[in-house]
Amino acid sequence: MTTEEVAQACDLSVSSAALAKEREFDEPFLILDTEKTATLLTAIERKGKRWTRGGRFYHILGKNDKASAVVALLDLYRHGGQVVRSIGIGDGLNDAAFLNIVDIPILIRTSWLHELQAAVPKGKPTKFPGPLGWSDAMLRLFG
Repeated sequence: MTTEEVAQACDLSVSSAALAKEREFDEPFLILDTEKTATLLTAIERKGKRWTRGGRFYHILGKNDKASAVVALLDLYRHGGQVVRSIGIGDGLNDAAFLNIVDIPILIRTSWLHELQAAVPKGKPTKFPGPLGWSDAMLRLFG
């Protein structure tokens, strides 16, 4: 996708979309022909890669994921002798693994919230979707 296409698809400014395209650990993609979804996802797995589905996009991954990154970060803080209380915020099934690791998992309200709640039983849903939901969650935690 061009920077302009990413900006339009994600409701971002062109400069923010340019930053969003600078990825190191996954590659987002859309499946335009949904009849070929299973074939494409199987082909990704045959190549030794993994895939997940986020809020708007599918993602191709290597041997990395958000949960591994959260575990590594928490271990770094704990290794330094700090008591850590972790909060995670997510809105897609690709967030479920790391949300199940953190102490306070927050689920941003979306049309697939019920699926995410089933995957993250301790998750607390926000009252609102999107940035308003994020803001509301932060105010309830820290306000």
